[in-house]
Amino acid sequence: MRVGARKNLKPKLDFDIKVGYADVSDPRQFDRVSSGLDPQRMGGLNTFGVLSFEWPFRNNAARGQVLQREAALVQNQLKTREVARQIATNVRTVGGELDRVVGELKSLREASNSFREAVQNEREKLGIGTSTIIDVMVTGDRLVTARLNEITVQARYAIALVRYRFETGQLISGNPKDKQASFVGLDTLTTVP
Repeated sequence: MRVGARKNLKPKLDFDIKVGYADVSDPRQFDRVSSGLDPQRMGGLNTFGVLSFEWPFRNNAARGQVLQREAALVQNQLKTREVARQIATNVRTVGGELDRVVGELKSLREASNSFREAVQNEREKLGIGTSTIIDVMVTGDRLVTARLNEITVQARYAIALVRYRFETGQLISGNPKDKQASFVGLDTLTTVP
């Protein structure tokens, strides 16, 4: 576009030629008054040529188009840089969130395992008479809360993982040109690239 706009700033020289043939028996050819003024109305073989020269002395419209195209090019380059910067920022942000969620998930799994052991211990104590049913229920309630927190963080992990794959362009596997081979598989949603 910019090249075409720059070409409009240059002088133009055009030459058009028309060749024709008119039959003398054509009754319209006998109109003597106008036939001398119009070279195309002469009988027999005829030619007509036009030479035009265009010099853009102060071709402000063409200059404006050039400036507009150059500004559009700069604007597109800026948009491209901004998108690249935004993608890099998003990848770092989501990567950090993924790391935090993984650490939190490990801690909650350990807590769930500890509460599971505590419930088992409280049941054993209840069996030998050193604990009450209320102690077993309170410990069981803490286990349920720990499991619910673990499940919530697992959902956050899944979301962070999918978002990380999306931001890095690895959400869809396969050849993007082959619509049958492009798919989102279970391993794509459950593993870190």
